[in-house]
Amino acid sequence: MRRLIFAGVLAGLAPRLARAHGSEAHGWWSFDPWVWIPLAVAVTLYLRGLVVLRRKGVPMSVTRPPALAGFAGGCATLFAALIWPLDALGETSFAAHMAQHMLLIAVAAPLLAIARPAPVLLAALPARVRRFNGALGPLYGLLRVLARPRVAFAVHGVLVWLWHAPLLFELALRWRWVHVLEHAAFLGSAVLFWSAMQRAARSGGEGCGTAVLLTLGTLMHTGLLGALLTFSPRLLYPEYEGRTALGLSAIEDQQLAGLLMWIPGSMVYLAAGLCFVAVWLRKPAMH
Repeated sequence: MRRLIFAGVLAGLAPRLARAHGSEAHGWWSFDPWVWIPLAVAVTLYLRGLVVLRRKGVPMSVTRPPALAGFAGGCATLFAALIWPLDALGETSFAAHMAQHMLLIAVAAPLLAIARPAPVLLAALPARVRRFNGALGPLYGLLRVLARPRVAFAVHGVLVWLWHAPLLFELALRWRWVHVLEHAAFLGSAVLFWSAMQRAARSGGEGCGTAVLLTLGTLMHTGLLGALLTFSPRLLYPEYEGRTALGLSAIEDQQLAGLLMWIPGSMVYLAAGLCFVAVWLRKPAMH
């Protein structure tokens, strides 16, 4: 166990070259255009949207400091997970790959849900583009269904387990486009989940109770997956055999990955659940 803990500290200290990224990876850095271009465009649009809204003097909660901090923190977390340093290291360490997943699901996603950047991003678009909003009615209808708390909980949970199935996980290690799809599924479903929980908690009463139960339910099933990875007697992802980093064997690297999902991940969901409980207890006093 000491060796695992020591390796976890070293995960952020030893540069490695990501094999599967080829020319896209340089030491610690991963320059995948499918990652950094959308992130750069989103940041640019967000900044432009803030300028537009403030020039118009529109009073919106999404332009206040908590939302701004949420967007900045979410983007910084995406940078750490997908550009530097974890993406490159994740090609040779399952633990680093798992750290990516937990940053996407349990850090970047709730921060972006707090930011609620959609209105700001839309404000940045030219008027002629915004006119097409009406044509997206069916898509918005689907999103409203997916944003229901129980639906968002189910979709997120299914995708977490599905993408950790050995077949899909190893495809993501071999094929870059599958890897990008995997991370998009994690981030998108997690933003959907956290946004649904926050809306439910703000509604008070039964909504707060739903947010608490579904958040703790997510804690339980992700913790179970982490425990399965930690205590599995065999290597579940043979693709990492012979190319592990951090001085660990492949099975030790898998155990460290399981611990990262199980313990730090569970702490995030527990903290969120307690926050929703606090909101629930305060709601009656607000009326």
